This record gives sequence, structure tokens and C-alpha cells, in this order.
Amino acid sequence: MVKRKPDPSVLIKIAQKDFEAAKLLFERRLYPQAIYMLQQSLEKAIKASLLKLDIIETEEELREEIGHSATKRTLQLLVDEMPRRFMEFLKGFVETSVTISAQLEGELEKVWSELSLCLVELGTLSYKRLLEGRKDIFEFVEKVDEKIFDTVDEEFKMKMSDLIIVLLSWPPQLLEILLGRDEIRVSLKILKFFYQKEIDKLLTSVLLLAITFILMICHVPFEPPNVEILKYRREPESISEEVTIVWWSENIIKQLENTEMLKTLEKLIKEDFEDLKIKELLEASKRASRLSST
Repeated sequence: MVKRKPDPSVLIKIAQKDFEAAKLLFERRLYPQAIYMLQQSLEKAIKASLLKLDIIETEEELREEIGHSATKRTLQLLVDEMPRRFMEFLKGFVETSVTISAQLEGELEKVWSELSLCLVELGTLSYKRLLEGRKDIFEFVEKVDEKIFDTVDEEFKMKMSDLIIVLLSWPPQLLEILLGRDEIRVSLKILKFFYQKEIDKLLTSVLLLAITFILMICHVPFEPPNVEILKYRREPESISEEVTIVWWSENIIKQLENTEMLKTLEKLIKEDFEDLKIKELLEASKRASRLSST
């Protein structure tokens, strides 16, 4: 029996409905239920992005590889998947390189050879940074876990407010980090010369990964078993506006709504390149990688 791949555009639609339910439940101060629906929304949005990126391909993988641990397991999956993806990229790059090298002479041929070596170095460095980032995020999850059902303190509010605003404001620094290395810029410029259409696809994947990372951080307090504890074991009366997980959820909802991030994710998944917001994000990506004509 052939296993069918779930449609990411359907899943992101459900994620948005869960998000609307979370907002309504927050307005009614039904905090345990609101937090559960927000967790469901974030989890489905992350899974939709992973499906679009072909990192996950079946419903069984969604359950077994991710489950409800949409932060830790997604990050681990990216760590596990990256070497294979990079080897596939290198294979395609070598095949393309043979064709391109035949069209180059003198200094250009030398530059292309140096670029090939840079890409191998870049892949190795990126993997090392991802491993370091996994350790930092896992430590962050543990720190948040310690406070999640406590009364939120002012120091936590201050630190986390800044984090939430920066993460969900589409800062140019995020695209600069993802696309700003000289080797990446040179690679993209050469690819642009030969394969203009591939650039938008590549930058769309970068944007999808950026949103996935942002949503993973938003999901940190909802890693198992926190939501299960909230849903099944906590007295509703003990969950007030001053509890850390409620404060976090309310701020995430506000910022997700202000930035329309889930709607943006849906348009990226549907490859709606005529949408004004998508055009702006692609142009911002091109500026970060110095591909913009402006």
C-alpha cells in the first residue's frame, strides 16, 4: 500500500483555525483550553512547513518523528537530515559544475573551482553550528520548563518579551545570518546567472526554514509533558494570567497576529509569489544575499 503524503496547504489551514480558536478561548479566559489550541496550531504549522520542505513525507512520519515535540524533535530531525541533504546538493552541484565549467575560461574557471571548495567548507561549518544551536535550544527548553507553571517574574518578562518581539518581527538580521556569508552570496550570484528560476525556489526554502525556526522557539513551553499536564492534571482555577505559560501564550498570540505569520506561511506553502508580502520577503532575502537589483 502506497503511503500518501499529507497536503501541507490543508494542514496550515487547520493550524490557522486552531489559532483562531485559541484567540477566542483567551478572550473568554479559558486558559488551559486556549493554550492547548495554541500548541496545536504551532505544531501543525511546523509540520506543514516540514512537509513542504520534503523533510517529512508521510503521516506516519509526522506522528513517529515529531509527535507533539515540535521543538526538540524537529531540531533533531534537521540535524539528522542535514548531512544527507547536503550530499544530495553536492551531487547536483557537481553535475551542474561540469556543464558550467565547460563554459568558463581563465579566472572565471578558477573562481568556480574555489567556490566548489568553499561550498564543502560551508556545509561542514553550517552542520557544526546547527549542532551547537541544538545544544543551546535544548538548554533553553530546560530553563523555560523550570518556570512554566510558576508565577511569571519581571526579569523573565523582560527577557522573553524582547525575544518574542525580535523573533516575530522578521528582523533583517535573521536573513543576514541565513544568507549573509560571502561564500553563500557568491554561490547565489553565480546560480542567478545560470538559473534565475532556481533562486526564488532556494530563497523560498530559506524563508520556510526561518519560519519553522521561529515557530519552534514559540513552541518551547509546550514541549511534552507540559501541555498534557495542563490539559489533564491541573485545576483550571490555578492557571491565571500571572502564570508563565499563560503570559507566554498571550504574547505569542499577539505577535503572530500582528505579523500574520501563519498566513504568510500558507502563501509560501502555496507558492503565491504574486502576493505582496511574499514579494517583500523575497526581495529582503535578495538584499541580504546581495542579489537585489536595487
